[in-house]
Amino acid sequence: MWAKALLLLVFVTYVIADDLQQCLQCVQQNQTWCPGTSTCGNTKACQTPITLGDAVQYIDLFILTDLQLSLNCPRLPDPAYAYNETFVRYYITPLVAGVFPSTPEKCLKSQLPYVAFYKTVDVKCATEMPDTYCHCYTAWDKAEKAIIIAFRGTDGSYQMDDEILSFFEHRVPFFDNGHLFKYFHDAFFFLWNGGLEQQVRTLKFQYPDYKFYVSIM
Repeated sequence: MWAKALLLLVFVTYVIADDLQQCLQCVQQNQTWCPGTSTCGNTKACQTPITLGDAVQYIDLFILTDLQLSLNCPRLPDPAYAYNETFVRYYITPLVAGVFPSTPEKCLKSQLPYVAFYKTVDVKCATEMPDTYCHCYTAWDKAEKAIIIAFRGTDGSYQMDDEILSFFEHRVPFFDNGHLFKYFHDAFFFLWNGGLEQQVRTLKFQYPDYKFYVSIM
């Protein structure tokens, strides 16, 4: 059983690596790669060709099937950032849980006593709908050498309505390529300008060699 699983893993790794090389060669020639058929240049073979920068086309599962940028070519994740069940279950989960009370201190002291809470940010995060607020907190961990930013996700029906409206009607260009939903773009900058930027700058100045852990729920 284990031998079959290992063989399958090696095969999948080989296929992904081969597809990556072909994809990179394709886009470097200013052509379009279709991951569904592993073909270059013939976009007619894609079920729903989508070109980044053109009008977004939606299908049932919102699948993008056409690649023109090398950064979108299929590739294996960096082993340094591979999924770790223990880390997620016993470290990230308490960080996420900490966004629901007004302050995460009690939660962090109970589950992650070596994580030091810094500050929270609470702002009104939309202009279109009433009573929609965003919340996040910052912390740091000397054991992990990490600066932590934890965002709260959707909170209440008003906020959900605002997000749905933005999902279907509003988007803003990303600085590099593609687009963002306007609601989440604006919400982030309401938090950033509402105190998060200064908190991050202060922590990064105090702990310049620390990495960042960012969570949202």
